[in-house]
Amino acid sequence: MSTFTNVLGRPVARRLLVAAALAAVIVALVAVRTGAGSPPPMDDGTATAIPDRIMLNPTADPATSQTVTWRTNEATEDGEVQVAPADAPEDVRTVEADDSITEHLPHSRLVARHHSATVTDLEPSTSYTYRVGHDEDFSAWTTFTTAPAAGDADPWTFLYFGDAQWGLDAGWSSVVDQAFAQHPDATLALTAGDQVNDGNDDHQWEQWFDAVAPWASTRSFLTVAGNHELYGDEEMLRYRSQVQYPRNGPEGQDDLTYRVDVGDVRFITLDGNITDGLSDTTDNGLGAVQAAWLEEQLADNPRTWTVVTIHQPMFSAAKLRDNLAQRSAFMPLFEEYGVDLVLQGHDHAYARGHLAENDVAGGYAGPTYVVANAGDKYYDLDPANRNNWTINDAVRDMAADKISTYQSVRVERDRLVYTSHVGKVGDPGAGTGPSPLGLAPGDVLDTVTVTKDDDGEPLVRQ
Repeated sequence: MSTFTNVLGRPVARRLLVAAALAAVIVALVAVRTGAGSPPPMDDGTATAIPDRIMLNPTADPATSQTVTWRTNEATEDGEVQVAPADAPEDVRTVEADDSITEHLPHSRLVARHHSATVTDLEPSTSYTYRVGHDEDFSAWTTFTTAPAAGDADPWTFLYFGDAQWGLDAGWSSVVDQAFAQHPDATLALTAGDQVNDGNDDHQWEQWFDAVAPWASTRSFLTVAGNHELYGDEEMLRYRSQVQYPRNGPEGQDDLTYRVDVGDVRFITLDGNITDGLSDTTDNGLGAVQAAWLEEQLADNPRTWTVVTIHQPMFSAAKLRDNLAQRSAFMPLFEEYGVDLVLQGHDHAYARGHLAENDVAGGYAGPTYVVANAGDKYYDLDPANRNNWTINDAVRDMAADKISTYQSVRVERDRLVYTSHVGKVGDPGAGTGPSPLGLAPGDVLDTVTVTKDDDGEPLVRQ
């Protein structure tokens, strides 16, 4: 049976007006999709000399640098970024691409070359215009704005999406459109893994990139490796070739586990697919190395806020799922060092909660754990009275299934304002139960505000 609790409703008339306005904005955004980025590849998905799949990836310090990734055909061995301040477009400088990566996946009909280049010596909170390519084959000019510097008091917003995976050219695309329609000035977008269903299927990646194309070239996308990135591609060559993040993670995992500081927020991305050693962090397994690295990032953290993202959740939202290894290794560190938000995917439902021992009058202290879903695949929730949260001494404060959402987090000097928005209500027959009633795209599903107590620990009032 579909479960839905603690929904923040709106009057029907207001909801209809919001939905109509949102729909108008989405139509306008879809109309300009082809103008933001580069020409599309050939109809069969084959890469050409014209760059496509252009995406901005954050560096360790995105206030002063920016990484750009893109795809071409195999014959295009070289590439470059041409960049200039938006207010002085004549001051163009060129940055050569790093060594390119060529895909040669088993049983793949497509071969492509992926390029990346990192532009340095930039100014914080400043707009730049750029294009990528080689010789006569360049993308269209577009712009990005660097991240705020640490200590910058101006509020900014990042977006968080759960799994895309199913419905990449329908539900996922619609959810992305709505998120950016409501938050066109978002500084960063975070996707919590399972971007596609089959990691070796380039057609699925083509659909995923088509959905984010208007925005991935204009603000940073921070992605997480999910278990489905491994499907048909055990080394995740296709995923790894299309993104380039700072190599500041633990040895052997530094392209999947990394740290990015944006303004006063430290983002830490963990690779939840690695389970070797996770259940016992005293050994020398890769999981133990990752946990030790995580503690270093948390213990020596000059930023006000800490956001961790990992695909497999500490507490599962769906029935008959449990991630003991990841919870055993990482959650004690989240709690000890007062991580503010832990943003996850994997379970194709929505849930938010906290450890029961952190209850305080009117709310809770300690980390807020969230599981979200952005695609068309839905799982049933565990019952409200007994679930993966309650049996592990946690409180599931809010939960919903048969729903796709997008989340915004507004970063202010003294608080994080977290809001989950309805992107899509599941179609009748999706999953194994009926859809929840009374919801429409644009409605607020859930919201909390994270502050700090006198000891600097996260505090949520409900």
